[in-house]
Amino acid sequence: MSIIKSNGIDIEYFIHGLGEPVIFVHGSSLDASFYDETTSLLEGDFKIITYNRRGYGKSSRYKETGTIGDQVEDLKGLMDGIGIKSAHLNGHSSGGAICFAFAMKYPDMVQTISLDEAMLWQSMPIAEEIINAFAGVGEKYEREGAKAAMCFAWEMMCGGDVYQRMPEGGFDRIIENIGTYFIEIGAFVKWIPTREELSSVKIPILSIIGEKSKEIHYAYQKQHDLVKECLPHTIEYTLPNATHLLFIENPTDFADAIKGFLKKNR
Repeated sequence: MSIIKSNGIDIEYFIHGLGEPVIFVHGSSLDASFYDETTSLLEGDFKIITYNRRGYGKSSRYKETGTIGDQVEDLKGLMDGIGIKSAHLNGHSSGGAICFAFAMKYPDMVQTISLDEAMLWQSMPIAEEIINAFAGVGEKYEREGAKAAMCFAWEMMCGGDVYQRMPEGGFDRIIENIGTYFIEIGAFVKWIPTREELSSVKIPILSIIGEKSKEIHYAYQKQHDLVKECLPHTIEYTLPNATHLLFIENPTDFADAIKGFLKKNR
């Protein structure tokens, strides 16, 4: 673990392995520790970099609110600080939105993007429906507290037995991250890229969807389809036996899909 100054804040990051750099950008309420198994499966072939985005782990807290733009500059500062001119990016959920926004602004710094059910529903007609659903998380928090709110959120995203599929202590860390989660949900939905903006990303893209996510909510398939519609060169992959916790629920097939994609795009 190391700490670096990036975009005026402290960022906690971890580097394992040697080779081409692959940076994993975690989703909201998760943190870098959720990538531990993925790291162990890939570090023999690549330099794996995970980091705690602002508000998580030992990285600086949000002072008030934030934007996707802040996250983009945090990532750029991290890459500049550790001397990486270009990298492969992997983004889960809201982390996928950050990867897209980064590639739009700094295309020369990105070799490929792999997306794990990237948060793009805010660019589609279903946005109001999803926002209303997530409003229930805040209501649950007001009535019953942080644990009940995060139970509600993750059951909605992954199904009722989601806790049994998390790494040891994972759900406790999610509960601890609830303050950052609320800040990000309120801020990130304001990033609404157009189809033209999404289509501007010309680098190789892998879009991963969980096989069981399609059964939980149609928004996952809609997001997946949007990527392919805007970027026809996208490689699509359905991860067996997985919901929105893709790399936790099926780490071996997830790592194999990432490895195969990256090796074809070196």
